[in-house]
Formats: sequence, C-alpha cells, structure tokens
Amino acid sequence: AYPARKQIYRRRAGPLRYWLLAHVYFGIIAGILLLLHGGTSTGGLLTSLLMISFDLVIMTGLFGIACYLIVPRIMTSIEGEPLLIEDLRARREELRETLGRIGQESSEELRQVIKDKVRRRFLSFNYLLRQYIRREDLSALEAKAREEIEPIADRLGDPKSRRQLIEAVEATVTLRRVDSLIYLHQLLKLWLAPHVVATSLMLMLMLVHIIQVIYFAVR
Repeated sequence: AYPARKQIYRRRAGPLRYWLLAHVYFGIIAGILLLLHGGTSTGGLLTSLLMISFDLVIMTGLFGIACYLIVPRIMTSIEGEPLLIEDLRARREELRETLGRIGQESSEELRQVIKDKVRRRFLSFNYLLRQYIRREDLSALEAKAREEIEPIADRLGDPKSRRQLIEAVEATVTLRRVDSLIYLHQLLKLWLAPHVVATSLMLMLMLVHIIQVIYFAVR
C-alpha cells in the first residue's frame, strides 16, 4: 500500500547546510564588491557581458534559495512524510502498470469510460494544481473521487466493471498525487543547471577581464 511504503523525508543538515549558507553570503559580498568596482557604468562589451552574467548568477541563485525554502514546506504540507524521488518514480510505474492491467482486462465500454471520465478528469492540469492549492489528505481525495464517479459506476451492469472502475479511479488519483510530488522534487534541481552555466560563463569573462586589465596596465 502507498502509505506503508513511505520513508521519512529528512532535510539535509550539517556541513552541507553551512556550505550553502557560506555560498549565499559570499555571493552577496561578491555582488556588493562588483557593484562598488563597476559602479553604474557598464563600460565596454566585455564588462557589459560580465555584469549580465553576474546578474544571471544572482537571479538563478535567488530562485534556488526560494525553492529550498518553499518547496520542502509544500511537500510536507501535502504528504507529511514525502517519499524520496526514487520511491516516487517506482510508485508511479506501479500505478501505471495497474492502470494498464485494468485497461487490458476491462470491456470496451469501461475503457471508454476510463478514458473520457477518469483520465480526463483526474490527470488534468487543474487537478494537478489542486494538489498544491488544497493539499488534501490522499484518502479524503480518493473518497471524493469515488463519490464523484459513483453515478457512472452505478450505470455499469457488471459488478466486476464497477470494481475495476473504482480501482482505476483510486489509482489515477494516487498517480496525480505522486506526479505532484515528483514535480516538486524536480523543481529543487531545475535552477541548478542554469546557475552553473551562468557561473561558469561569469568566471570565464572575469578571467578575460583580469587578463585584459593586466595587459593594458603593463603595456
């Protein structure tokens, strides 16, 4: 069962946290020094590119800090003890296999109902946003989904089809919850690549700038 597979989500603490704080503080100090050094004038093309790259470093860094401050709180408010992303991906595959099995075993009528009523409703973007905005308990979310789909299930003559429909609804609702947590995990890393690229570009431009200054100073 989904709740039984949960692992306690622990924030990274200890030395890594202090390294992050040091990185932030040194970045702020570097930004102040750069502003004092360059002033309001951007100068030539090289210094303009250097300032732009540094601005990108600051913006991506601030976005990363915001993610690390906000995203874990959202994850905790949604699930309490969120799974690690590896477990979430494994759970997502299990749910997809469950839905695939139901699709293979069900009648054509039921497959059409699942496609038109279940997937379209519970895999929609609006239902994804609901995970972040309302942050309802999963069991309550499943209960509301079953209640919503109950009139359609009652119209199915076969008891087996009704059970399969309810199982498909529960699996789809859980899948969307798992998707929402996976997206939050991915958001924690989304800023990192642009930040590294911008930092690398800034350091290269800074090196060229230093070489240029030394060259004109000793010439």
